[in-house]
Amino acid sequence: MDENKYFTLRIPKRVLLYIYILLCIVVVVVAFNNWPRYIVLNPPVPYKGFAISEEKMIYNPYTDGGVKLGFHNTWTWRRKYGFLPTGDDLYTSESVLAYFDKWLNEQGWKSFEGHGLPCDFMIEADHLERGTNLLAYVSNNTTGSYYSSVVCLAAWPYTTEDKKTGFIVLLFTATK
Repeated sequence: MDENKYFTLRIPKRVLLYIYILLCIVVVVVAFNNWPRYIVLNPPVPYKGFAISEEKMIYNPYTDGGVKLGFHNTWTWRRKYGFLPTGDDLYTSESVLAYFDKWLNEQGWKSFEGHGLPCDFMIEADHLERGTNLLAYVSNNTTGSYYSSVVCLAAWPYTTEDKKTGFIVLLFTATK
């Protein structure tokens, strides 16, 4: 009789089914953790306003030693607008911020007055003054900003070639 010279491993079908189910659960958990969760906001832009750029990206926090902190990604979205003042009383940075502030409040965002700056992912935050031309928002049902989604709103003036004053508005969101 011819003997089988190959090693065969017999695993019961029930054990294979359990392994398959466990593998599917792991795949679903990893996919959910890495699934994009961008908050995209589309406020009505004042007359003569236009979007200059839009960008989505993933931020992975790292320590000084280059070791990734946990499994948390921060999903950031930013849209930069440029517009010239109109007859709608939008001729200062404060009035521009008030226009977008009203819209964000209507959408369920509240101003964040707590300590710390939740807009630290935004590069422009280093050059802007919080409360004057940089505002931070959290969801109405949130008490803090560390584990919640954050919206940052910034505005600053610029001068065109024909000596008109316009405004750059940056709307920035971060979701963990």
